[in-house]
Amino acid sequence: MRKLVVIVFILVISAFLLGLFFNKLVFTGKVIDTNLASYSWTKAICNSENKCVDVKIDCENGKVSSVELVSGMIENPEDWIDPRNNSEALC
Repeated sequence: MRKLVVIVFILVISAFLLGLFFNKLVFTGKVIDTNLASYSWTKAICNSENKCVDVKIDCENGKVSSVELVSGMIENPEDWIDPRNNSEALC
């Protein structure tokens, strides 16, 4: 019985690690590649009506090379105030 539990545990851990390896997981926040001239990160972009979308921004040599939508429109309450500093450059 103990052997079976150990084998099942090993299989579950292996499946989890393989899933992480083969799936491209995208986490919100800056994700910097080892090549510092090229990197990607995600950012929520909001309008004056408190509606936001998440986008993936690819930067190359300090300039935006592409912007890709990663979520649909999210509506925040009318009294919501964006706590971020909006003067942040994209790259």
